[in-house]
Amino acid sequence: MLKTKYLFGLGLVAGTILAAAVSKTRGSRLRKTFVADRSVLPAAIHHVAYEYSNLIHSSNYIVSPDNGGGPVSVHIADVFLLNCRKLGDFFRSGRTDKPDVRAFHFCTEDPMPPPAMPHFHNWKAALDQNLAHISYKRVTDPIVFYDGKNDSARVKALTEEIRAAFRLFLEHIDDKYKPAFSAALNARRGDVGNIPLP
Repeated sequence: MLKTKYLFGLGLVAGTILAAAVSKTRGSRLRKTFVADRSVLPAAIHHVAYEYSNLIHSSNYIVSPDNGGGPVSVHIADVFLLNCRKLGDFFRSGRTDKPDVRAFHFCTEDPMPPPAMPHFHNWKAALDQNLAHISYKRVTDPIVFYDGKNDSARVKALTEEIRAAFRLFLEHIDDKYKPAFSAALNARRGDVGNIPLP
């Protein structure tokens, strides 16, 4: 009798685990891959240029010895990290079910190779932990990006990496989008103190 109860209980546990695994697999298969609507891509160009210029401008502010520190510097430091996260996702080449603008949407004639972004991948967990959520990991297992010693070097490395990826992207965008990207970046250049873009 005890053996029967034991086997019944073990069967219930195994069945529950199997049902959960099947449900999760089925759920991920049911999600549809997002397909970009090419008619709205031109309107997205302004937003791409805006986020990129914010990253460059905030980076320049952080590494400048004249920035003055204080609360504004803290806010701008968060802006930099948030824009690193946005642009890191923008350059991801994998398909997704999320309706996000991606670099490869603009590069259909001459596909863009995946950019080398080791600094971004190294710091992605810190970006995830500190930006979008008030994560318990910030308390139990914090990853500190701004440590007061290596801030400038880390910001410069991430900036140059994303700047290189953006330049690679501009080399591969379809011809029909090039004038709009050029105009959007030129417009943003004036908004961010004539800092060179890209």
